[in-house]
Amino acid sequence: NTFQIQVVSRRQGEFERLKREREERLADRRAKRKHEREMRRKMEYSRRQEEAKLIKLKEEEEARKRE
Repeated sequence: NTFQIQVVSRRQGEFERLKREREERLADRRAKRKHEREMRRKMEYSRRQEEAKLIKLKEEEEARKRE
């Protein structure tokens, strides 16, 4: 009986440890994906800003040529 309790206790501990490790891995993956999305969003914003700046400069240059 005592042996059974020890075995069950050990298995529960192992199960909880594995469950905790799995949850940590999943949380790490989610955090990594979130970070990657944020970086892509920032890069896309930066690209759009640069593109808008170039368009504005080109328009200003064309306007000066017309004067």
